[in-house]
This record gives sequence, structure tokens and C-alpha cells, in this order.
Amino acid sequence: LCESLCVLEEIHFQKCLDHGRKLHVLLAEWREIPMILKTPKPLGHKLEQRILPGQVQTREEFINQANRSIYQSVANWNYHRKTEVLLKGVFSSCDANRDNKLHYDEAMVCWQLLQTQEYVMFSLLEDLADIPDVYGSCGLLYGIEFVDPKPILGINTAEFDTRPWNIRANLALALLVMIQTFEQTPYGTLHVCGLNEHNLGVTKRNGQLITKVINIDKSWFGDSKQSEDDSDLCVGSKCTMVRCAQEQVERKGCCLSTCDTPRCNGKHYLGATNNLQSLCYMIFRQYASRQPALLFNPPESIRSELERILNQCINPGRRLMHIPSDVMDSLHRLLRLTVV
Repeated sequence: LCESLCVLEEIHFQKCLDHGRKLHVLLAEWREIPMILKTPKPLGHKLEQRILPGQVQTREEFINQANRSIYQSVANWNYHRKTEVLLKGVFSSCDANRDNKLHYDEAMVCWQLLQTQEYVMFSLLEDLADIPDVYGSCGLLYGIEFVDPKPILGINTAEFDTRPWNIRANLALALLVMIQTFEQTPYGTLHVCGLNEHNLGVTKRNGQLITKVINIDKSWFGDSKQSEDDSDLCVGSKCTMVRCAQEQVERKGCCLSTCDTPRCNGKHYLGATNNLQSLCYMIFRQYASRQPALLFNPPESIRSELERILNQCINPGRRLMHIPSDVMDSLHRLLRLTVV
């Protein structure tokens, strides 16, 4: 990415899309193709434990230490060839003087990039059709494929509300394919927090509609850890999703469900939900959004059964870390019945 950006000057900035707490997000154009550039905000003192002033790391030392760091930051991590490709690419982008060593300033850039969870996970999963392509990095800047979120969001509420059912049902089917892919990645199940319309986009490949998750900063592999006050008290009780409070959005906290029963004082969290439950809650029914639901106003022929399946999907009555096949199959069947 550095050569295209700094030498060939092929990448042209267009506008800033976001400047949130962790990342700056820019829209750019590369060889007349839109792309997204992201850069993390400085972590400062948090990086000092990785390397000290005056210290030099060889490529082998960096890769060995980085492997351990990734293992600690990504749950249920398993070694995969993609790890080595990622780390060699990061090392090359930081090794400014090409001496196969990282000096203090170079290493600080490398380590901050590797502590950007989204970049690491996008890079490891880029072979999946439902993950944006990763174009590489230059220092702290990394580039990914631009995926248009408008087909999910709609230009405005009225247009989103009135789009033909056939269009919305096809989008829903593409979303179901996406989360089925996330159930079995090379690193275990990918649990995606923030599975809402703002973090999803749509593209086409070989004429086929494909949905992609465009923000996985709050995601992890494998089974979630239970919260500290978790127990079996509520298992089997009626459990419902709760909207994430601001203090819950970090890492696993934004995928919590709760049992609203006297035994649990209405605040007993059962831990993370599965991706299908989040999808039904945030997109298909959208209890936590002012946007109209994707599956709003279905055809009369499937309306009552679809309503029942969506209720079962959102409120399974027990903690389900993986997608229930019966609910998934029912949604597929009902949607396909009405798609032309």
C-alpha cells in the first residue's frame, strides 16, 4: 500500500466518514475504485511493554512475539498459514529502511497496528466471501474494500419501508448465508457484535448478491465467557435480548441477553447470543432501531409463520451459542417460498 500511496500517488482522499473513539475512517479512490482507509488512534503507553527505547527486533523475534500476542487477544486461536502472511506483511510495511530489523519507532507502529483487532481479523478472514478484501497497510494506515451499506440502510426511511418484498427477502437470504459462513471459520465460530444495518454492506459477485460485515471491531472467535454473575438460575426461563448500553459495547458486552425474572432481579445476563439471534433482533425485526425492519410487512401467505419463527429466533428460552438449525432452515424455507 505504501508504494501506491507515497510513490505512485494512485490513492486519492475523498472525504472523512468517521473519526470515532478508536479509528479514523476515510473514503478514498484507488485506480478509480472506491476504497476505505482506516487508521487507529495512538495507544501511547499501552505499547511500552512490547518494546523499549533503543531495543531492536529482528523479523524472527517480531513474528514469534506477535504470534503470542495474537493468540492472547483472539479467543480459541489456532495457528493457520494466514497468520504468517499477515505478520510478514505488517513487518515489511513497518521496516522503512529495509534492514530486516525493527527499530523502536518502526516497532511501535507495527505493534499498534497488530493491536487493531479489526485489521487482524479482516486479514485472517479475507478469504471468506463475506469479509471485505484487505489491500494492505502502510504504517498505521490500512486499506480495505469499500462495500456500499445503502442497500441495507435505504436512502431514507420511506424508501426502505416500501421496497418490494422480493428485494428485501433476497437481502435476508444473503444475510443468512453470511452468518452460516461465520459459524465455521478456520479459527472457530466468529461471533459478531454490533450486527446491525450500519455495519453491513452489499455487493455482487458473478451476479450473486453478497452481504459483507464492514466492521468487526467488537467480535471474537469461539464461545463467549459467561459474565461474573452468570449461573444456571435463568436457564429455561424466558430470555430476551437487551439493547446495549454504552458501557457494555466493549468486546463481548454488546451481545448480551437477559432473563427478566424475579429470581434474577431482571438483570441476569446469560452471556453472548448467537449470530442468528442478533440478526433477527437487529435487522429482521429491529427492536433496537428506529429504522423499519428488513422483513417488515411480509406476504400474507407466510406472515403468521414468519412472525412465530422470528419470535422463536429472538427469544429461544435458553442460551444458544450456535445457530439453531431448525430456526435457520425455517427462515430459509419461508423466504424462498416468496422469492421470484
